[in-house]
Amino acid sequence: DSIITLHLTVKPISNYSFNHSICAGNSYTFNNHSLTTQGVYYDTLTNYVGCDSIIALHLTVLPTSTSTTNATTCSGIPYVFNGNSYSTAGNYVVHLTNYLGCDSAATLHLTLNSGSITPTATVTATTTTTICNGAGVSFHFASTNAGTTPVYTIYINGNVVGPTLNDTITISNFSNNDSVYVTVTNNAPCVYPNTVKSNAVVIHVLPAPVALFTLVPDPNNVPHHWFALNQCTGTPPLSYTWNWGDGSANSTGANPSHQYASANYYDICVTVQDGNGCSNSFCLYHILTRTNGSNSIVTVNVVDTIVITPTTGIGNVKQDDNFKIVPNPCATCEVIMVEADNYPSLQITDLLGKTIAVQLEKTSKGYLINMPNVSAGVYFIRNTKTGQVVKFVKE
Repeated sequence: DSIITLHLTVKPISNYSFNHSICAGNSYTFNNHSLTTQGVYYDTLTNYVGCDSIIALHLTVLPTSTSTTNATTCSGIPYVFNGNSYSTAGNYVVHLTNYLGCDSAATLHLTLNSGSITPTATVTATTTTTICNGAGVSFHFASTNAGTTPVYTIYINGNVVGPTLNDTITISNFSNNDSVYVTVTNNAPCVYPNTVKSNAVVIHVLPAPVALFTLVPDPNNVPHHWFALNQCTGTPPLSYTWNWGDGSANSTGANPSHQYASANYYDICVTVQDGNGCSNSFCLYHILTRTNGSNSIVTVNVVDTIVITPTTGIGNVKQDDNFKIVPNPCATCEVIMVEADNYPSLQITDLLGKTIAVQLEKTSKGYLINMPNVSAGVYFIRNTKTGQVVKFVKE
């Protein structure tokens, strides 16, 4: 017999894989092939034991980048682009490296302005420019060749009000014939001058009506009766609103009448509106008195004029032995006061309620009233602490 023994050895094959990246437009040589497309490629070689060695290539193709910039420069002013200066119009390409390490082609389209551009600015009132005192006017600002973020500076009569980026604004508290204009400062290239002035808008402020009345006790000695002398003026027609200060309903009209249940201090107000729609208000805080010890209703009549009924002399309102004028009528009058130290509270007015400046000379009974520069007429002297009022005639 012949016995044959076989010792069989199985040799291993080899597997190897690797990754590689190229930029688009480039190639990679593998297994004698020039590769430009992303994918997995294989090659079979012989390993160290003489068996197959399979190699796998994972090829990635990375993208390149492009960008475009449009720009304008002025004649004589270079434009800097990616570290390069250009003074001539044209198309320029700069090759850089993108974040993947591949080519980044940056293209510049440069335009050259050979001359300067003149900006303009305008201001327009979008509401009426004829207003009542205190009303506002809205304005719109516009500009050309002033860039993307023009800055407007507002002027009134040449005085700076302030800058604004807004093209619409409302301004109040004008005086008559105020002139409003703006300047615009631009951020555009090749613009000269940098700041220009707009047209001017003139504001016409209508005069406010005069709201005024004077409270005086009835000079004809009608008890518990007061007159409110209506001194309101303005562009006709005038309309009125009277607030009597006692919680009652308002009255309208030029000459209303009102009754108070009791004597007291009241804040009486009138609001007058004229034919232009402008309004004004006036208030008078006043004590309304009545005959001592009386509970009668106090009446106030609003009148345009006060008529004094002729009498044989001149009566006194709230005159008594503690507060009176002697003689009456008089050239140099004496006010009799029990409490002479009340002098600081004395007030002398005419029929319209205007305070009259006089000289007072202390006497044993009160004060002499010296009125050398005061015209002859009817006047009132009032003790503002007690509310007592005396009417007298200066000759």
